[in-house]
Formats: sequence, C-alpha cells, structure tokens
Amino acid sequence: MNFKWKILDLIMDNDRIIKARYHLTVTENDLLVDTEGWVDIKERNYPEQLEESFVIQYIKEDTQENGECAIEIRAKQQLEALKVAKPNKFPWSKPTFTIGV
Repeated sequence: MNFKWKILDLIMDNDRIIKARYHLTVTENDLLVDTEGWVDIKERNYPEQLEESFVIQYIKEDTQENGECAIEIRAKQQLEALKVAKPNKFPWSKPTFTIGV
C-alpha cells in the first residue's frame, strides 16, 4: 500500500498550528481510496522552519489509535473492502449485449 499525504490548509494562532486540513490517497495496484479532513493539532514546539512533512507527522501523532494513525487505519479498511466488493448492476441500467461474428 502506498500512502500519499498532502497538507491543504492550516489554521494558525500566531505561530501555533490550531488545525490542519489534509488529503490522503492510498493506492494498491489499481485500487485507490481518497480522504480528506481537518485535524486538531496539539500544542508543541515547532522547528524554526516548518515543513509539510512535519505537519503530516503531527497529524499522524495526534490521531493515534493503538499506536497507529487512525486516518491511515480507516483508509486501509476502505481499500480492503474494495478488494472484495462486487460490482452491482443498477436496476435502471439498460441491458447490454455483444454481437459475435
């Protein structure tokens, strides 16, 4: 599984991050799950030069559930569900057929 994080927005109070808006894409083979949301960031000492990777790490730390990032756990669960999902045919879909020659 490949996790790609992106920070979309920050709400700050002076030099303190209050909230961070993220986008996470999880891929495996041809399956893909996207999720985004806001996370409250706990108060901490920030490095002088703040980078996106630091904010991503803060999100992972601040959403821990049994030692794992809860956001990543849920995205993995969604991806696993896609592996066993069967495509549904909608009742309003027109029947399709192929002509063999």
